[in-house]
Amino acid sequence: MGELRIRKLILSSSRKGGRLRRSNAALLSSSSIAALLAFLLITGAGGGNETAAPFSASSLPLPTPPPRSKPSEPRALINGQPSPEALAKRFLQYLAGKDAKAIQSLRLTKREFCEYVWPELPASRIPNLTCDWAWERATLKSDGGLGELLAPRAGKRYELVHVRFAGGVEERYTYRIHKDTRLTLKDEDGTQKEVKALGSMLELDGKYKVFGFVSD
Repeated sequence: MGELRIRKLILSSSRKGGRLRRSNAALLSSSSIAALLAFLLITGAGGGNETAAPFSASSLPLPTPPPRSKPSEPRALINGQPSPEALAKRFLQYLAGKDAKAIQSLRLTKREFCEYVWPELPASRIPNLTCDWAWERATLKSDGGLGELLAPRAGKRYELVHVRFAGGVEERYTYRIHKDTRLTLKDEDGTQKEVKALGSMLELDGKYKVFGFVSD
């Protein structure tokens, strides 16, 4: 995703009730662009082939959110799973049962995202860019990805072979982001294939949830 496309994406928010002003979008610094790109890559909210971006967030300076201390008490993640493998297996169980509502329960809620995740993301430092806008953008992409995912696979049974994160792990102050989830699955015929179905995973206080859903 290029710089021009990012600026257009931000400007579109103003036409949909977003709070980012055109003047601010036009004057976005390199660090702000990098922060937004990093957010789009994590959530899959940008659309298209993000891995083919002509520049990456790692090549530009990122704004630094203020430090946060980890709470003394574990934070609750509704239906959070104890490991990436447990999350993937639960997803496959719900997929076989054609239970879209249960699959959605594996994704972060808006409260979890805005309260736990957003304050530590560099994108949160972009002037006038709200968590509401970020959540709306990520949700639209996730819902589209889930629809494309369910169409050919709902009701089918798969065995989980392996989980890997092609994008590595990003350390934040009080959580980790395991980026670009890839699942190696075995179908009922015994054929193995690596697929993209789950977006990046959040690891928070020993529990895992996904940022959204994607499709190959």
